[in-house]
Amino acid sequence: MIIISGRITVRSDRLASAIEAAATMAQRSRAEDGCAAYDFGIDIEDGSVVRIFEQWASDEALAAHFATPHFAEFSSVVVDVLDGEATFTRYDVAHAAPLFG
Repeated sequence: MIIISGRITVRSDRLASAIEAAATMAQRSRAEDGCAAYDFGIDIEDGSVVRIFEQWASDEALAAHFATPHFAEFSSVVVDVLDGEATFTRYDVAHAAPLFG
């Protein structure tokens, strides 16, 4: 399993555009084979920060995601709304289980 965690700081005047693009991206990405989760959220301590959480079944599924038209479209929106640096971290997970129970 592959987990992607991301952080994008968005210009305040472009936040609505970023949210709209993120909603479309999440919906289309969740429909892809091998995508177990694709979520965006606004940071509660800094409303200009958008957090990203993705879960993929395999390298192949993630590579296919990177080749989709909606990934290219979203990437161009990120460049337009970005205020600072975007960071993304990949985690390769060997095991996952519920935290409690």
